[in-house]
Amino acid sequence: MDVLENGIFCACMTAMGLRLAEGVLPMARFSKQIRTLFMTFLLICMLRPLVGLELSSVVQEVPIMDISEELSAMGEAARCEAVAQSIRKSLDAELHAHHVECEVAEVAVHITEEGGIVIDEVWITGSTLTGTVYLREWLDEGVKITPRKEASE
Repeated sequence: MDVLENGIFCACMTAMGLRLAEGVLPMARFSKQIRTLFMTFLLICMLRPLVGLELSSVVQEVPIMDISEELSAMGEAARCEAVAQSIRKSLDAELHAHHVECEVAEVAVHITEEGGIVIDEVWITGSTLTGTVYLREWLDEGVKITPRKEASE
């Protein structure tokens, strides 16, 4: 019985809200949007008791923290990838500017809690000995420089 009373109460309040909105807002400009919005709401209020849906249980099933953590991790990974590509292109440009026949194939980086960028490892192809000498000059000594076999070999 409570469900039926709640349904009738919601329908009456929706109809009253529609009449109020029609009286306050300019009729010619927003009438279709207001009617559509309120009729949808009225239909939901009337059908809810019949279907037996509990809207609160639908909202509680969404793991908001899991989604937030997953999106944060994806954003962090994308940011690291963008930084790594930018560093790779810069190192490549410097090697070519010094006429070194070496290319930076990949750069592994991570971003610290404070927002600092740390280069973990650099993979190079081509003249790896000369490339390593130049890269040791430009990068921190803790950075691992690894030769990578070219695809043609």
